[in-house]
Amino acid sequence: MESTLAWAIPFQPSIKPVKLSKGQSKDETKTQHDWDLSSRDFNDATLAAAFAQFQLDWPEAEQLTDQGGSNSDKASEKTGNSEVPMSENLPAESPVNPPANPTVDQSPADRLKALRDQLRSQDDELGSKTKARDALKADVESLAKTVDEIEKAGAAYAKSLDALKEDRKKIDDYQKTKTQMIDGVLGEEKKKSINDKITEVKQNITKEADDVKKADDDAKTAASESQSAQKALADKQSEYDRFKSIQQDLADKIQKCKDFRTKIEQFDDQNKPASMYVYLEEMKSVLAGTTVLTLEEFKTQLNARWQELDDAKEDSRNKKLDSQAATEKLSREQGQLEAAEKYRVADILTKVDPFNA
Repeated sequence: MESTLAWAIPFQPSIKPVKLSKGQSKDETKTQHDWDLSSRDFNDATLAAAFAQFQLDWPEAEQLTDQGGSNSDKASEKTGNSEVPMSENLPAESPVNPPANPTVDQSPADRLKALRDQLRSQDDELGSKTKARDALKADVESLAKTVDEIEKAGAAYAKSLDALKEDRKKIDDYQKTKTQMIDGVLGEEKKKSINDKITEVKQNITKEADDVKKADDDAKTAASESQSAQKALADKQSEYDRFKSIQQDLADKIQKCKDFRTKIEQFDDQNKPASMYVYLEEMKSVLAGTTVLTLEEFKTQLNARWQELDDAKEDSRNKKLDSQAATEKLSREQGQLEAAEKYRVADILTKVDPFNA
């Protein structure tokens, strides 16, 4: 016992047991000075055991503790070091199972709502990930088909490559040989005249292509104007029909104001001026757009709307005819271009035939 305490006590000279007061038992003293050594991070098992024994033997260790404290004080004076209590020397307590965060009081209805929100959020996330996975799966399948197609196409091309090269070389050799022969027969002057005729046919095709482009632009413009005129006509028709039965619209608005009045009276009985004010403002807004015309004013405005409708009908009809005409012109121009391209060589042959003599 003495040997154990003799070396253990200097590790903590500042911690001293309290003397037993009169009428105080050892257990009571131990309760006041009981350190939870199990919660400290003692790396030396022997040190932990020594201090455990130190706790159980207060009276026997008192003298040694006082002596150790004195020795430690003297050592501190010599070294200039101050005492460091055990509580500061040792790491902070770290409970093995820290308490969970306190939960906010919730009613069953609040808890149900929270769980439903959480479930909805997770469902949305799962749905998004599922769609992404399906899209990725479709991409993989499509790309797999593409890779297979490329491999098959490459194999087919490789199979015919040698024959293509050979045929291409034969045609090239033939063209060069015949060109040299014809150059000698025609001479430079006739060749120039023939090239001029070829250029003439090509220029005619280019002009036809330009005419098709212009006709296409005109057709698109006419179609857009026709669509705008049709929309304007629909708007004018709708406005004419609405104003023609304006008495129903006025009756509906007046009825809405009557409903507001009922609400206002109810809130008046309940002494709720703020609520009354809200409905008074709503009533004011509806009344601002509720004008009861005289019969003469009604007929005048209805006639004006009919005139606008009639003008829109005529404009829509004319724009539609213009669009049809532009479409027909585009069709003709496209036909002429297709014919010029189709009979290009035939046209050239006709123009150069005189040079065959």
